[in-house]
Amino acid sequence: MTTFQLDECLNSKKLVQGCAQEGLCQVFRFPANMKGLKDPEMLHQLLPKGNPLITTDFVLIDEHLESIPEYHPGDHLDRQL
Repeated sequence: MTTFQLDECLNSKKLVQGCAQEGLCQVFRFPANMKGLKDPEMLHQLLPKGNPLITTDFVLIDEHLESIPEYHPGDHLDRQL
């Protein structure tokens, strides 16, 4: 089962509950202790955990590409699309 991590923009309790009901993936809400972190710090803390990050922040990659490692949890998903 694939596990995903929501970022602060898309921290939906309803989404997590719906995914749990479907049983096709596991989704973690954004950690409360990380609220308000700047994007580079958030990326450095979440990406090493190995779960693809789900976000609606469309400029995240453009603005913080240097904070995203060459290989990242969503890398294999990018190749499947």
